[in-house]
Amino acid sequence: MTIAAAQMGQVLIHGRFLYYFQTNGVDDEHVSLARFCQASGYSSADLMVPIPELRRGDARNGKIIVSNSDVYFIKLRNTGTQTIELFRWSYKSAYQTRDIATGTRFPANVAEHGQ
Repeated sequence: MTIAAAQMGQVLIHGRFLYYFQTNGVDDEHVSLARFCQASGYSSADLMVPIPELRRGDARNGKIIVSNSDVYFIKLRNTGTQTIELFRWSYKSAYQTRDIATGTRFPANVAEHGQ
């Protein structure tokens, strides 16, 4: 991955993998994920997929995290429910199935105050 490519998205390390999420670009395009394994020296991706239902424009309104190899998106702003929203794509589905999509009890404006 080049420095220019890294500037087009978000890089996370989780376990023995480096996850690259391409979040910049045309708003209505899907965020894409490339996963690089430590065993390859992080030189080649073992998985490259678009993440359904996660658009690049939405990605600017929250945070992407990886936990237990699953991808989570926490939408903090511009939510339809006026609350902080949580979404999950599972590793078991190769990140092709969103199995959690819910509003939380926390109002979206709480995120703006860092609480």
